[in-house]
Amino acid sequence: MQIERNSTLPLSVSQVRIFGTKQTRPAFLKSVTAPLHSPDPSTPQTLATVLDATNQVFANLIAFNIFDPTKSSVHFDRATSPLSGPNDLDVLIHLTERPRFAAAQTANMSGDGEVSGQMSARAENLFGGAERVEAVLQAGTLTKNAWEVKFQTPIAARPDVWGEIGIFRVTRDQKFFASHELLQRGAYMKIKVLALGIAPSFFSLS
Repeated sequence: MQIERNSTLPLSVSQVRIFGTKQTRPAFLKSVTAPLHSPDPSTPQTLATVLDATNQVFANLIAFNIFDPTKSSVHFDRATSPLSGPNDLDVLIHLTERPRFAAAQTANMSGDGEVSGQMSARAENLFGGAERVEAVLQAGTLTKNAWEVKFQTPIAARPDVWGEIGIFRVTRDQKFFASHELLQRGAYMKIKVLALGIAPSFFSLS
């Protein structure tokens, strides 16, 4: 395969050009694509390293769940900058954003002596940096009122590390074995590290 034979060819990325984004902040996209336009200076840039970096950047973009993978793609083109070298190229990333607001979902549950209903709604990419807000409301025969609202945002533009802030309130009827109701409410803050699966590459040397 010609590409495999040329895997050690010295190569540099002149520009990363992104198309199709209206809701997503340019600064956020620049952070995600940093391995392409700001590579590690200690690593020689070759065709193989550029393809690997492009695969990883594209997989990270899709992992945020704010772009439609079936309508997004990556292409290469000769560098258009007059300052580019003969082996430089441009990386063209075409993205299709998912709708910002997801439809509300409802569910009915029964068990442990209780029948309840639940409604949830979520907004993705709320401020253009893959942030999400999710709200859940539940009411039933024992759980009189329960709700939770949480805000999540990626840390350092990484799809596997998220910061989360939430508030909640639960009112539960315990009169079937005690003469009172239980009220719980509070707030929390945490960091979540996700184990992402290996995304299929859009391009391979083998």
